[in-house]
Amino acid sequence: MIERNFFSSAINAHCCGDFTISATDRLFVSVIQFGTTVKEFAFSGIASMAELMSTVISRLGTLEGVITLNLRNGSQGQRTKKVIRLGGNGRALPSIKSVERMPEATQLRLAI
Repeated sequence: MIERNFFSSAINAHCCGDFTISATDRLFVSVIQFGTTVKEFAFSGIASMAELMSTVISRLGTLEGVITLNLRNGSQGQRTKKVIRLGGNGRALPSIKSVERMPEATQLRLAI
């Protein structure tokens, strides 16, 4: 399950300049990974960036890793780009700053 609060606060704080959405707009999203377009979506009836991100991520299935979302509002003639990291089950991963450091690994020697 995607946590809408995460997207709401993250999108409002860090995205997307003058890119605006209203429920009557026609929105187009291209999902790019490793330079290849892996999925494309068209939406209408979405009223916020948080709702758009939640909807897109829920439709990505098992896609994992760093992806680029090219967002276009066809009704208002606006474009923006958002880069996100996805973990298992299409969940957005926390930012690197909030990931705890793993303990140092123990070096093992193999005598043959």
